[in-house]
Amino acid sequence: MVESPKTKIKLNVIRLVSSLFEWPSSLKGLKIDNVHVDLKTNYEIRDHFLAVTLNVCLKNESEDSNEDLYLEVEMIGIFESANANQVFYENFVEEHAVKIIFPYIRQHIRVISLDEGFEPIILPSIKLHHF
Repeated sequence: MVESPKTKIKLNVIRLVSSLFEWPSSLKGLKIDNVHVDLKTNYEIRDHFLAVTLNVCLKNESEDSNEDLYLEVEMIGIFESANANQVFYENFVEEHAVKIIFPYIRQHIRVISLDEGFEPIILPSIKLHHF
């Protein structure tokens, strides 16, 4: 029996594409329970490269317009494989790529909220199975 070669994929880079943080100067003690988190993903395959873009958007759901918060972060991960096909890449995006990129966005959000003098906004670790 001939065994097919295993498909190997490596992460080349994760880069911050954009980061937007809007808040009123009076916002204090933001509770993560009041914040809606939205995840969007997109990917593109070119030759032996897979570019996965993950966008995370947070906004509070407070009825008080003086406490509006809007935070949007987008990062891209570039992966490479010499012998991957379309199906492999699509499965990789769904099962692994988002899980690899999300912690970088989570850390970026924590750092920028802390640097601005807020209690750090720490997104919960979430199971990202289908997005």
